[in-house]
Amino acid sequence: MRRLSGKQVRSVTRRVLQRLNPVYKQNFERSFLMKDIDSCLNSVELQGAVGSAATQQHLPDPLSLSRLSTACIGLLALSLHTKEEEQQLFRADWLSESKLPNPNHILQCMLTQLANFSLSASVLLERGLDNPARALCRHTMELSQQILALMYSRDDFRIYIGGHDEKSSTHIWNALFAKGKLNRRLSEIEERLGFDAEMVDHMRAHRSSNYAFYSQAVHHSYIATTVGSYSPRFDGSWHSLGVFGGENAAVETTFRSLNFTLWYFLLVFFAILDKHHRIRPRNAKELFWLEAFMLHFCVKEGYLLLYTGTDNPIESSATHTSGAPAN
Repeated sequence: MRRLSGKQVRSVTRRVLQRLNPVYKQNFERSFLMKDIDSCLNSVELQGAVGSAATQQHLPDPLSLSRLSTACIGLLALSLHTKEEEQQLFRADWLSESKLPNPNHILQCMLTQLANFSLSASVLLERGLDNPARALCRHTMELSQQILALMYSRDDFRIYIGGHDEKSSTHIWNALFAKGKLNRRLSEIEERLGFDAEMVDHMRAHRSSNYAFYSQAVHHSYIATTVGSYSPRFDGSWHSLGVFGGENAAVETTFRSLNFTLWYFLLVFFAILDKHHRIRPRNAKELFWLEAFMLHFCVKEGYLLLYTGTDNPIESSATHTSGAPAN
């Protein structure tokens, strides 16, 4: 928005300025006019454009990978729930004999939220709004891990869907995920999928440290609030306060974290379907399963190339999905 375009808000703002300008005339060298407000809003957009241009110039690959991963998750969401039960991924009665709620619909909603959270974080990072993006990265991280834990365990999934109000939802969240339970659950899943002990330990520690670090932005700690208000330039110099975004080299580290979260999610998501549930989409051609499946390989290899320097995908018993969706 480059000007105050809402008619009601613009009208009331104009009336307030007309009323207050004479009152504060002695304190102003000139009147504060609507064109000044429009100029301010235009500056917000211009600052965001500056940030986007700098990010696209200096970090085109991390930005592209985040959007590619988000597209893949979005296609999964679009593919998960169909009207015809025989075409759905999980049996409709997987959670309840009544087929309510349908597990495919719940997963579709969760994947929709994951796609939207990851896209929001990517857009903020592109505009140079690193600290707000860090908060969203924490939410993205947590949501992606919850999806993996729930789709792995039918018992946990059944408990999860019992949250019909704030009190019960809070109780269930504490029972399933709080105080390191989610991290331990993911370690159990990794072990059962074939991760070696060293990798399981590494991932557990990685999740703990990442959660603590990005929680600083969520809870507005002193250090995150003060340091995160300044934007370093890509040439190594320091910029002024990062009001409204702009060029910000700090987003590179946050992009890496976001991309790792989405990369790991897609690896384990397909591994759970293939190795644990041994299920595949029944009608992949008419939906977006094949496209999503191919995109997840693009994400796998793109991440490895970008962050490890190799163009050869690392296939292991922990991450290999042996077959494409059924035709």
